[in-house]
Parts: sequence; structure tokens; C-alpha cells
Amino acid sequence: MKSYLIKFSCFILLFISFNTLFAQITEEKAQSSLEKSDSSVSKIMTYVEEMPEFPGGTNALYTYITTNLVYPKEMQELKKETRVIATFVITKEGKITQAVVSNSVPEPFAVESLRLINSMPDWKPGKQNGKPVNVKFTLPIRFKLN
Repeated sequence: MKSYLIKFSCFILLFISFNTLFAQITEEKAQSSLEKSDSSVSKIMTYVEEMPEFPGGTNALYTYITTNLVYPKEMQELKKETRVIATFVITKEGKITQAVVSNSVPEPFAVESLRLINSMPDWKPGKQNGKPVNVKFTLPIRFKLN
């Protein structure tokens, strides 16, 4: 009977040890997986301590728009004017992604606005706590005939 109790006690201790070890390994894997998913999914912020900046600043952005904007011919002929509200993400590398037109405008204006935005040079990225981050940016583009 004594040897049976000793064997049973050893079995219980061994079982508890393996369960504890398995729980620790599972927890470490889960934590590692969580850390990987947090780092691979980059958040998009709307306001940061240091907002993204077009190379040369705001005046350079306005110059770029007026120089590179092509008024859609069919809209010119119809004497149509509008204001396009475009949003896009400036990545932590300064690249422009996810450009969309946020308001309802005739298609030629939307197409030209997206062409203009997607042809922009890389921006100086926005920063939060001193680190570059992805930032959503909203830009109004005015189509006005002279």
C-alpha cells in the first residue's frame, strides 16, 4: 500500500508539474502571438503631436496642387465647379495610401483629385511620442473656373 501511495503521489506531482509547464508555454506563445499581431497591425491616427507635412510645407502643397491639377475638359465645357474632399493615409514612411473622395462629386472631378493625390511626392510622416505613425489626412481640392 505504501509503494502505491508513493507512486500515486509521484504521479500527481508529475502531472501538476507538466500542467504548470504546459500552461506557461501556452501563455508565452499567446503573448508572443499577441505582440506580433500588435506590431503588424499599424494603427491609423487622425491627430498626432506632429502632423505630416508636404515637402516644403503648406505653401509648397498649394503650389503643387495649382501647378499639377488638370481641370476635367468635360466639366470645363459644362462650366461645372466643385470642391472635392479627399482623405488619404500618410504612412510612417511618408507614402500616400488609401486615397478616397469623401463627398459626392461628378466622377471626372473625383478621378482627377485621386490622380493628383496619388502622384504627390512622399511626405514628412507624422509623429506621436517622437515615433513616425500612420496618419489619416483630409485635403479639400477646389475646382474653380477663372
